[in-house]
Amino acid sequence: MNKNNSQITEVQIQAAQQGRFPFLEFDTPLETDFLQYRHERLLQRTLPISLAALVIFLAFAVLDLVIFPPEVSVIAVSIRLFIICPLIMLVIRGSYKKWSLNLFNRFYLAAYLISGFCIVVIIYTAHLYQVFLPFDGLLLHLIFGYFLMSMPFYHIIIASYLISLSYFFFEYYLNQAADVLVYNAIFMITINIMGTVGSYLQERSRRSLFLHEKMLALAKVKDEREIESKTRLLATASHDLRQPLHAMNLLVETLEERLDEGEELSLTKHLKSSIRQLNQLFGSLLNISRLNAGVVSPNNQHFDLAELLGSLIKNQQQRAGHSGIKLISEGPRPCYVYSDAILISRILNNLFENVFEHADAQQLEISWAQQGEKIRLKVKDDGKGIPENEVEAVFEEFHQVGDTHKLGMGLGLSIIKQLCNLLALEFVFTSSAGEGCCVLLDLNAGAKPVSESVRDMNTGFSKIEKATGNCIVIVDDDPNILASMTNLLRGWAYDVRAYSSPDDLLNALSECQPVLIISDYHFSNNMDGLALISKVREETQAYLPAILITADTHTNIEEYIQTHFNEREKQQTQYLNKPVPAARLRLMLRHCLVNSADNNDVELD
Repeated sequence: MNKNNSQITEVQIQAAQQGRFPFLEFDTPLETDFLQYRHERLLQRTLPISLAALVIFLAFAVLDLVIFPPEVSVIAVSIRLFIICPLIMLVIRGSYKKWSLNLFNRFYLAAYLISGFCIVVIIYTAHLYQVFLPFDGLLLHLIFGYFLMSMPFYHIIIASYLISLSYFFFEYYLNQAADVLVYNAIFMITINIMGTVGSYLQERSRRSLFLHEKMLALAKVKDEREIESKTRLLATASHDLRQPLHAMNLLVETLEERLDEGEELSLTKHLKSSIRQLNQLFGSLLNISRLNAGVVSPNNQHFDLAELLGSLIKNQQQRAGHSGIKLISEGPRPCYVYSDAILISRILNNLFENVFEHADAQQLEISWAQQGEKIRLKVKDDGKGIPENEVEAVFEEFHQVGDTHKLGMGLGLSIIKQLCNLLALEFVFTSSAGEGCCVLLDLNAGAKPVSESVRDMNTGFSKIEKATGNCIVIVDDDPNILASMTNLLRGWAYDVRAYSSPDDLLNALSECQPVLIISDYHFSNNMDGLALISKVREETQAYLPAILITADTHTNIEEYIQTHFNEREKQQTQYLNKPVPAARLRLMLRHCLVNSADNNDVELD
C-alpha cells in the first residue's frame, strides 16, 4: 500500500462498498489509492500480456507473407514489424522500468489505439488491391483490449469505439456495399457491447477486490496493534504479578519453618497450599493468554534432550516423592534434538504437573529413543486414565474430566497442544479409564551444538577459595523480595548479605568473599543481572556459581547465556522464573554449592 493508506479509514471503505460505485469512481483519497493499486497490478501482468500480443502479431506477419501478394504483404508486414511490435516492446520496457502511473497509462492507451488503427490500415490496403481480408483480426484486437489489457474502463471504451469508427470510415470511403456494411456493423456493434459490459464488470470486480484488500490491510493493522497492546499487558502483568507472588512464596516458607506444631502451623500450611495453587493457576492463565495472543515464537537450537530431561526429572524428584510417584527414565545419552528447549521444558513440566495433580499414579516413565530422523519421546503413567469419549475434549481450554475438585483450570493439556502445534511436533495422546495416559512426541534429531562463546575459558580466573567470611550475596531492588529471601536463606543457616543494587554489591566485594550470587534480572540502572554476574566474576577472578531469578518471561535469557558465556560459566549459571517455590530454590542452592565445592580443587589455567 502507498502513503495514502494512512489517510483511509474503515468508514470510508464501508461507505464506498455501500455506495456500489455505479460510475466507477471513489472519493479522494480512496480513488487516488485505487489508481496506484491498479497501476502496480497492471505492471505485474503487462509482461505476459505483451509477450502474447507480440507472438500473435509475429504469427500474422508470417501469414501475411504467405497469403498476400507482394504489394500487400510488404505494407502489412512493415506495419506489424516496424510499428506495432516496437510499440509492444516499449510497453514491456515501461513495465520493467516501472514508469509512473500517468506516463504508463498514456503510452499503454496510445499503443492500443495505434495498433488498432494499423490493423484498420492493413485491412484497407488489402481491399485497395482487391484482396479479400475479413475484419476478424480487428475483432481479435478489440477482444484483447476489452478482456486482457486491464485498461481503465473509460479508456478502453473510448479507444475501442474510435478504432471501430475508423474501420467504418474506411469501409464507407471504399464504397462498400450497403448489405456488407450493415452485416459488418452488426458484428462490430455486438462485440463492442459485449466488451463494454465485460469491461464494466471487470472494473467493478477490481474495485471490489481493492476494497476487500484494503479492509483486510486495516484489519491486519488493527490486529497487530491489539497484539502489541496485549503483549505489553502480558509483559506488565507477568512482571508485576510475579514479584509479589515470589515474595509470598518466600515469606510463607519462612513462616512455616519458624512455627511449632499447632493451629498456626496448620493455617500456614493451608496458606502455602493456596499460594502454590495461585502460582500454578496464574502461570497457566498467563501461558494460554500469551499463546492465544500469538506472542510466543519458537527459538530452535540443537541441544541435548537427555541432559534437559535429567535436569527436569531432578527438579521433580521431591514433588514426585511427596505424591508417592516413582520416576523412571531411560534413553541414550547424549541425545541431540533440534527444537526450542524452553518450550519443550514447558510441555514436559505441564505433563508432569498433570500426572502429579490428577493421575493418581504410582509410576511415571520417561523414555526416549531414535527412530530414523526423529527422536521419539514417551511420557507414560499408570494412573486412572481418561475415558476414551473424553480424550479429544481434554485438549479444550478449561475442560476438566469428571467431577474433580483438584487443583487446576483445565488448561494444562490445552497449553501442551498449542505448544506442540507451534513447534510443529507430531503429538500422539492415548488413554483409557484405568489404564493411565501415554504421550508420544516426535522431535527432529539434531547435532552436537557448536560452542560460540565470546570469551575463551582460559581467562585467568582463580579457584573459589574456602576462606572465612564466605557468603551468599542477594541482589534485588524490590525491598519485600530482598527481605523475604534474606530471612528464608538465613533460616536455612546460610550466611547471607543482601544488596538493593548492583553498585552496592560491587562496592562491598572487598568485605566478603561470595560463594554464590542470587540476582534479580532488571535493575533501575543500565546493568542487568547477567551483566552483574559477569562483573562480579571478573572482579573476584573466580567462576562463582550464580542463580538469576527473573519475572521477565519475554527476554531470551537462555540464548544470552549460550552466546555470551563460556562453557564453564554456563555450568555455573542457573536461572529461575518468578514466582519460585521455596523447595525448588533450596534444591537449586544445594546443587550450585555442591558443584562449586567439587570444582574448588581445580585450578583454572
